[in-house]
Amino acid sequence: MAAASLDVRSADADQVLRGLERLPNAMIAPLHGARQAVRLAAVIARTGLDPWDAHVAAVADTAVCPIVTLDAAKWREHVNGLDEPLRIIEIADPDEG
Repeated sequence: MAAASLDVRSADADQVLRGLERLPNAMIAPLHGARQAVRLAAVIARTGLDPWDAHVAAVADTAVCPIVTLDAAKWREHVNGLDEPLRIIEIADPDEG
């Protein structure tokens, strides 16, 4: 969410992002402790993802949940370093429709 907010930088978009946590299957996952921080560092090192995206990948890998994205190609390019393939769901950008 932090990375998405940095990308959009508008009050309306931030409101939409805040609404995502109300979805029953959405996961907002902060780091909890050194073990998760070390796991995040390992995902960054193995995938080449930036810290924001690596955090998403680490959570998705551990929780066995999909990543919902506007850019599936970006994820497929970087996730080869993980033990199991991630499930990636690409949604259409309404502005490109």
